[in-house]
Amino acid sequence: MQDDPYKTPESDLIGQQPELPKTLWWKALFFTWALFLALALIGFTLTDEIPIGILEVIDLSFSLVTLVALFGLAFNKAIGKRVFWQYFFYVNAITSIVSSIVFPLFGIEIYGTVSEFNLDLAVGILIGVLFLWATYVYGYRRGMLW
Repeated sequence: MQDDPYKTPESDLIGQQPELPKTLWWKALFFTWALFLALALIGFTLTDEIPIGILEVIDLSFSLVTLVALFGLAFNKAIGKRVFWQYFFYVNAITSIVSSIVFPLFGIEIYGTVSEFNLDLAVGILIGVLFLWATYVYGYRRGMLW
C-alpha cells in the first residue's frame, strides 16, 4: 500500500502490447484476390470485347480499395484512418447490394452482360460477403492497429 492515497500507483507497461491475431487466411485471400484483379486488369487492356463504362470503373475501383483493406488486414498494417474503413464498409455494402440484386432485377448490363439469378450470381454474392466481412474486420475489429 501507499502512504499517500491521492497519488496514483506506478505501473510498468512495457512489453504488454496486445498480441495481433494470426493472419494466414487473410494473406491467402489477399494474394488470390490480387492475382484475380491483376489478370482482370490485363484482360481488360488486351481485349476490346468487354466494354468499359462508368459502372465497370466504379466496380474495379471498389475492388482495388478492398484489396488495400485486405493488405492491411493480412499484414497487420494501419493504412489511412480507421474511420475511412468504417465508412467504406457501408458504402461497399450498398454498392454490393446494388450490383448483385438491383442490376439483375432491372437488367442493367455490367461487363458486357446482364446478370441473371443463377449459380454464378450466388457465388458472386458469397464472394462479396467475404470481402465485406474483411472490410468489417479491418475497420471495426482491428482497433489495435491504429
